[in-house]
Amino acid sequence: MTNLKFTRSWTLALLLMGSVLLMTARAQEPDSDGGSELKSFFQVTVRQGPSTGLVAYGLLTMNVNAETGNFTGTLTPAVGKDTGGPLSSVLFKQTADSFTPDPAGVTELAVRGTMYGHAINLMLLDVRGVGKDIVGVGTMENTLAGQLQGKGAGVVAGPAVGPEDGDSGDWLEPCCSIH
Repeated sequence: MTNLKFTRSWTLALLLMGSVLLMTARAQEPDSDGGSELKSFFQVTVRQGPSTGLVAYGLLTMNVNAETGNFTGTLTPAVGKDTGGPLSSVLFKQTADSFTPDPAGVTELAVRGTMYGHAINLMLLDVRGVGKDIVGVGTMENTLAGQLQGKGAGVVAGPAVGPEDGDSGDWLEPCCSIH
C-alpha cells in the first residue's frame, strides 16, 4: 500500500511538472557581483511526520554567485494549468491525488543554499513560521558552470527534512529550467 501511495504521489508530481514541458535553460548575464539568475519549477513533498502531505510548489528563482555557488532566492506561485494565472499559494496539502491550497495563502518563501559540482544544498525558510524550515540536499545532473553556460540543470532531486521535527520527504526540479 505504501508503494502504491508513493507511486501515485510521484505520478501526481510529474503531472504538476507537466507545465514545464519543452522549456530550456535560462541564465542571465552575470551582474556586477558575479551573480546570475536561474529559474525553474520546484516541488518539495513531506511524506512522513507531523506535516505529512505538505507540498511546497512553485517557481524557484535563484540569484547565484557564479564564483562561490552560493545562492539566495524565492519560491513564488507557479502558473495554474487550468486558469493560466498564478496559483493562490506556494503551500498545498496533498490528499490522495489532489492538492488543496494552504489556507494561510503563503505566496512567497525565501530560499538559500549552495551548489558545488553536482551537489546542491538548500533551505526553504520559515515554511510554517519563524525557524520552521525545510532543508534539502541533492544531486544535479549538470554542474552550476554547465547551467550558466545554458545546458540547464537536468534532473535535480534529493531528500528533505522539516519543517517540523520528524518530518521527511523529497524534493525535485524537473529536467528543464525556465527559458
